[in-house]
Amino acid sequence: MLGEQTQDDDFANIDPQDGKDLKSDVLQNPSDPDAIYRFKYDNNIGYTDNVVEAFDGENNIIKNYDLEPNTYSNQKFSRDTIKTLSKTTERKKILKMLIGGTYFSIELAKEAIKEGIKLIPGELTGRKPDKNK
Repeated sequence: MLGEQTQDDDFANIDPQDGKDLKSDVLQNPSDPDAIYRFKYDNNIGYTDNVVEAFDGENNIIKNYDLEPNTYSNQKFSRDTIKTLSKTTERKKILKMLIGGTYFSIELAKEAIKEGIKLIPGELTGRKPDKNK
């Protein structure tokens, strides 16, 4: 932890690195090596989760839940979900998956369609709204 977050000038001086220079996956807490700090807005410390919910217009059910360190990207969650649903879902027609904009990429959409899943991205991109708009 100290080696990742300090700099040694070879003259027995150890100074902390500027927080802006630290990567999001450096060890923050030796007792919980997966608890990560990544600044997006407000407090985003520890873990991030992904919930997949299925609905048919009348009923809904949670199909999948995943918890990862806070450096796990939304697109990695999408890729994981596509793999999970392709293994566990038997269907006769294409499964439509509504996702936030940060979970979408053209590459993922192509992977999904091969598995019988159509990704439908929303307008949410994960950015905090501009106060001037």
